[in-house]
Amino acid sequence: MPIKIVTDSSCDLMSALAHSKGVSVVPVHIGIGSHTYRDGLDLTPPELLAKLADPRLGGTITTAHPTPQDFLEAYQALPAECQILSIHPSSSLSGSYNAALQARKLLPQGEERVWVVDSGSVSIGLALFVLEACEMIVASPHLKVAEILPRLEELRPRLRLLFTASNLRSLARGGRVSQAASRISSMLSVNYVFKYDGQKSIVAIAQTFDLDSALDIIVQRLQADDLLTPIKRLYIGYTHNFHTSCRPSEAEEPSDLSSVFAQIYQKISALNLHAEICHTELGCAVTAHCGEDVLGVAYVG
Repeated sequence: MPIKIVTDSSCDLMSALAHSKGVSVVPVHIGIGSHTYRDGLDLTPPELLAKLADPRLGGTITTAHPTPQDFLEAYQALPAECQILSIHPSSSLSGSYNAALQARKLLPQGEERVWVVDSGSVSIGLALFVLEACEMIVASPHLKVAEILPRLEELRPRLRLLFTASNLRSLARGGRVSQAASRISSMLSVNYVFKYDGQKSIVAIAQTFDLDSALDIIVQRLQADDLLTPIKRLYIGYTHNFHTSCRPSEAEEPSDLSSVFAQIYQKISALNLHAEICHTELGCAVTAHCGEDVLGVAYVG
């Protein structure tokens, strides 16, 4: 039986890449004022950033994971003869995983057709997890989902997600960092470097007074982990503000170093890692939570 993958739009997988891999992406709901939008369908990251900058709306932006009905409709749209691998952001951060479990119960023979997986990550970490699952399926097309699950279980604790954010208002509003850290960041122009390892809270591992130093810390951490376990693929994600001056395709190298993304791309390339480098603009779901100036790196350590 063929295997199809379903995830939600907190998975920052480039839309073209998701399409080429046959991944179904169910949109997260973004609430702004009295309106609700579907991430990637009714609302784009530049549009969301404009609304985040509007003082009349910034405090009322919310997100909601897809409903069980949303996932049920996604499952029903797939061929009846396929097995479904439904991969979701960490259940510590999102209710997406539990909604998918409920959808499986509503689907006829759902218990036999749908496997729901908690990736233990989010955003580009979740995207990397999905890509690894896609590779397993392509490499061994006759595998069943039950045979892939142990490999994914082994992969989950090895996922690494590092990111920097210069404005912590959105993270503080969602309870991911303290209000005190947000005020310090604003008053002193501090750039924090965070890691996320599947828990409810993100953890600050460093703070600097300029963005370039924050990028250097991420690259140094990446280099140290590569010495322990060679990195095969890493995924760079950035908000629209950090990549407005150049928009290369996934295969192109950036040439305009005025974009923050291009700066870290050059720093990572200088390490001469034997790794595939993917990159994408962060979607609305993650931007709503993290704010307008965010850049992150995910990889398997």
